Amino acid sequence: MMKKENRRPEGAQGAFLKFATASIVIVLAGVIFSSCSTLTKKTKGPYRIVGTVKDKETGKAIKGAAVLLMGAGLGTVTSDGDGEFRIDHIHAGSYNLEVTHPDYKDVLILVTVDANSQPTTSSIEMIPK
Repeated sequence: MMKKENRRPEGAQGAFLKFATASIVIVLAGVIFSSCSTLTKKTKGPYRIVGTVKDKETGKAIKGAAVLLMGAGLGTVTSDGDGEFRIDHIHAGSYNLEVTHPDYKDVLILVTVDANSQPTTSSIEMIPK
């Protein structure tokens, strides 16, 4: 008498193994991606830049100027009604500070954030277009 084995048909077993393997690969890829993105996130720095944006001809404050610390990954801040702006969470180092406003010529200056002189201050004068 021949023993009957309880086996899945070849096609179903192969499909199941492919599905299980693909699922494991997707889960591992997600874990690796999550780990890498955590490692590459920039940490917040302890320093700040504060400054004022003014019209070079009149000396009046410029409201609504967009201020971008290039390369810092912090986004753009906007000068308030007194022309003042503040950028927090910066690491020490040298950065290009770009200031733009629709009514003025763009300004690009080099700013050095130094741990010994905090906060770093910057006065920006813009020339009307």
